[in-house]
Amino acid sequence: MVHKENGEGKMNKNRKLLTVLTMLIVMMLLVPVTALANGTSKKNTIQYVSLGDSLAAGQTPYKDPNGMPQYDKGYADAIAELMTANNYEVTITKKGKSGLVSDELKAMVIDPNFQETVIKDADIITITIGANDILKALDISNFELKEGANPQVILGNLHMNLNTILDEIKKENSDAKVYVMGYYNPFAQAMSQLPTDKQQMLLSLLQNLNQSIQGSVALHAGAGQNVTYVPTSDVINVNPVGFVPNPSDIHLSVDGYQAVGEEFWKVINLPKFELDSIKIPNVELPVNHKHPIARLYARQELQLLKKESDGQFTFYKSLEKGGSYQVYGTEGMYYNVGGSYYVKHDEKLLSIYVGRVLVKENTPLYDKNGHVSRTLKKGEAIKVYSHDNEKYEVGGGYYVKNNSKVTYFTGYVKLKEDTILYNPNGQKHSVLKKGNLYFVKHIDGVNIDLGGGYTVKDDKAKLSFIKN
Repeated sequence: MVHKENGEGKMNKNRKLLTVLTMLIVMMLLVPVTALANGTSKKNTIQYVSLGDSLAAGQTPYKDPNGMPQYDKGYADAIAELMTANNYEVTITKKGKSGLVSDELKAMVIDPNFQETVIKDADIITITIGANDILKALDISNFELKEGANPQVILGNLHMNLNTILDEIKKENSDAKVYVMGYYNPFAQAMSQLPTDKQQMLLSLLQNLNQSIQGSVALHAGAGQNVTYVPTSDVINVNPVGFVPNPSDIHLSVDGYQAVGEEFWKVINLPKFELDSIKIPNVELPVNHKHPIARLYARQELQLLKKESDGQFTFYKSLEKGGSYQVYGTEGMYYNVGGSYYVKHDEKLLSIYVGRVLVKENTPLYDKNGHVSRTLKKGEAIKVYSHDNEKYEVGGGYYVKNNSKVTYFTGYVKLKEDTILYNPNGQKHSVLKKGNLYFVKHIDGVNIDLGGGYTVKDDKAKLSFIKN
């Protein structure tokens, strides 16, 4: 049977619905604005977007054996690393593409989906575009303009495209800070072998290209928009052979990209973000045990501080360069190295490592660019500063892949008396003999994991933990 509501019943329902909606609106108004905004409310979080051609993509000066482009750390990566070094949490979106021209970048940026997914939430955007517009009009084999090519028309088109690109970015995200790169001379080595007229022609093209880019940037900066031109010609001219090493290729070396990244950083000019407290990689604080959680290595002489009853830190004595000290926790910007003694964090003076990897079979050591630096020999135990499911960071950008050839351990236990070893199901497996040393994988406050889920009880009367 279908029941019909009378007018009064409908009115009561409407009143209830209105009351619920009113409560929801009030609750939303009470929520901090930062919690409702896109992304995170952390002041040191940056969404960084890199747009443009092969330089934005990090293409190297040399092709692979099949003649295909190769990629390495580019200037966008260098910028992100500088942000990280200054305590910013960076999410980088790289949209660089080899051969990209301004028409193509414009088509990307005006796409509503691209605006929504890439542009909308960006805090900082860098752009490198225009070189390929000109290069398509240039016969590189003899450094002459192709028949019918008109640089003025090409640069006029670039100027209009870049205006549209910047307009669209600012229309979608007026708060984004945009930095547009000026080009260096990619032909510095080859030009020395060319006639004067060709040298002048190439230099004129470069100058006009950069002036076209500057013109678009100035137009938007003059309108009060946060758009900045970043010149790179002077910094690359300091070392053209080292920064553009292949005379027959226009792309930068890793060092060249680093130099360009540092030029961007000068104008991005973010202040170093002062952390309220330090973090130790792979360690969640506070821990529920009283064992050391890491080791502090003194790169230089350090001050050992004592925390007084009033909470002030006073100088106690100096710690020698090269020393290694157990860390039990953190307090603000200080490492607790036992009792009431602390060392203040300074990345220039110290480093923190959390464990070691033991090499069970010869295995490659990789550098920051993913190239094999050397082979680690069976039996070596290397300090680990951070790790994830794929690799162990062992300092200076070097890493070891996480595989069966290595095993990670955070320290050792030495048995003071015979001790029961429990299997992963918590049942007695065997008895370990007094005096033996065993690797430790993890401590949870109750059990000490010796690997594979096999544990001993965390009992200081029966064992001592040694932080490696």
